[in-house]
Amino acid sequence: MPISITLEQAEQVAPDANSLKAAKKLSNVAQWNNAGAQNDWIWGEIKGSAIYQSAINLAQMKCECSCPSFKRPCKHALGLLIGYAGTPNHFQSTDQVPDRVQKWIDKQQKSTEKKQATAENSKPVDLEARQKRLVAREQKVDQGIEALHLWLQDLVRMGLAEARQQNYQLFEQINARLVDAQAAGVVGWLDQLQTALYVPDWQQRSLFWVGRLALLASLWQRRRQLPEPMQAELKQLVGFNLAPDQLAALPIESATYWAVGSSEGELSQGKGRYRRQWLWQADRQQAALLLDFAFMGAAFSLPLAVGHALQLDLQWYPAALPVRARLADSVQLSNLKSVAHGQPPAAWSDFSQALAAYAQQLSISPLLVSHLWLVDSVSLDLQAEQLWLVDQLGQRLPLVVTDQWLLLAAVGEQAFCLAAEWDGQQLHGLTVWQQEQMRCL
Repeated sequence: MPISITLEQAEQVAPDANSLKAAKKLSNVAQWNNAGAQNDWIWGEIKGSAIYQSAINLAQMKCECSCPSFKRPCKHALGLLIGYAGTPNHFQSTDQVPDRVQKWIDKQQKSTEKKQATAENSKPVDLEARQKRLVAREQKVDQGIEALHLWLQDLVRMGLAEARQQNYQLFEQINARLVDAQAAGVVGWLDQLQTALYVPDWQQRSLFWVGRLALLASLWQRRRQLPEPMQAELKQLVGFNLAPDQLAALPIESATYWAVGSSEGELSQGKGRYRRQWLWQADRQQAALLLDFAFMGAAFSLPLAVGHALQLDLQWYPAALPVRARLADSVQLSNLKSVAHGQPPAAWSDFSQALAAYAQQLSISPLLVSHLWLVDSVSLDLQAEQLWLVDQLGQRLPLVVTDQWLLLAAVGEQAFCLAAEWDGQQLHGLTVWQQEQMRCL
């Protein structure tokens, strides 16, 4: 039997919401003919406007299909994957592999071998040339951050109310200036400020992001006075990426982590998508964020099963307070070990504890963007279309979910455990556990 996956893992592979919706209509295994499996591969045929053959390497979540769609996975391969997640027994192991599937298997094997050969024969990195490129880019970023600093001063003099009136023109120029200066990472924070100008409590939220941007600009201008881990964190926020050899050199830590939730969204200007998978190390009460990007209709990398405790090898990105991590290259679905499943151990019993932990982390890393909350014994309260989360001490915080009515109907008035992202102003729900039932939000 090939690798088993959950329905939630299969859905995480979808390139977009429309593909997922279409794939669910194709996920009934009764529609799939000539289905089979061998090692980590599954395949099948389905009739649409033509007969399409799809195949998936489960270990690497690599999808193939004979249809002309540019998306990977297309709706057919995704439907096959969802069908496999729900009814794996439909895919019986066999030695007879269809010719087209065998070509895909051979092609992927050759691609893997080529990458390995390229890595083995690659030339040594020219560290001196890299350093020259880095210095040249930092000089460009200096100019962009100086422009941002002046722009923020003008924004405050103008007033936020006036900024709401000329929103598009006001942000278009500074966004372009930062992209030209190779500081595109800051544009994401500017998008948050631009959005904050049009929410009900826009004054508070707008000032919050003005403050964050001002802090980022100030720290960049004084970055050489900062400790090296904070300098590294700052550069990543601005948009500097670690080179492949630098990523490979990061230390590997092996530990048991609970997968507690994930969220997806569109990157600014519709250039791609991001996925945030949150992990929780219960013994150390430490969160880990796996941040992935997908472009041009491609699929995300390895999805993790929410509600499972997994033995994982992680590499932490350098930072004053390490939060973002990546799965080591050796991690595949075939070697993931689930050591427990169900409701993870809650980190906090009320909001005061969670906020105290957040304050402590901010004292270490003032650039902290979001913080994972895992809090027990909370309930819901809806007031004037605003959903509030209430802890067992009666303290309330705003909660944002995709469908608040669906959540209200699901949990009712009973207490539950919640995994959520805290952005400094409100909670963004990820997962709910209640009476041994789990719901991803």
